[in-house]
Amino acid sequence: MDNKKVVKINKAVIYGDSISTRNHGDGGYEALIKEKLNINEIYNHAIGSSGISKATPNSLVGLLDNEANIHKDADLIILWHGTNDWYWGAPLGDASSNDENTFYGAVRAVINKLRKLYPGANIVYLTPIFRYEIPDKCAVKEEGYISKNSINLTLIDYYEAIMELSVMLGFTTIDMRKLTNFHYYNAEKYFEDYIHPNEVGYKRIADIIASKVAVLSFD
Repeated sequence: MDNKKVVKINKAVIYGDSISTRNHGDGGYEALIKEKLNINEIYNHAIGSSGISKATPNSLVGLLDNEANIHKDADLIILWHGTNDWYWGAPLGDASSNDENTFYGAVRAVINKLRKLYPGANIVYLTPIFRYEIPDKCAVKEEGYISKNSINLTLIDYYEAIMELSVMLGFTTIDMRKLTNFHYYNAEKYFEDYIHPNEVGYKRIADIIASKVAVLSFD
């Protein structure tokens, strides 16, 4: 598929953690999706070590309180949070809650706020990928989807929360966990440090994002 002939996106906004910054893999995925999807302009507000809930440093909930981080004419919003909510041990909360200190509540609050701020935009939430690390206040180094954090949760719990809310609230997800096929036995090929992708890993990430976004409708 030639995405340039299918998709017309004027402006996109990225909200995420270090994986969405330009600091890894020779620039990350931003420039790659810009070219593949023929995006005119991208605003990148990703912050390293951040999560979506207020229980994490530099949370997306807090970031959206600053109007400088809002671009109301954007066509596409990419959200990629969850891995650091697991790392810092953010409480999961309840699917019906709006408590921004919990993961469920923060995702719900952020989606609703973004829809109000960007009523015509496509909001796309990417699920956490492979991660091999010791979570905060823990001692065991293992894959995040297996290892329990300081409140006895694995990345599966945060992943399932994203998927549950995507059905409840009706926002688009891209299952990066499954589609990337990143795992411990090929991590040396695709990662700098078993946490952040390298250039090869980001090319795969960009291909997946572009192929999934290309089928969405844009005015």
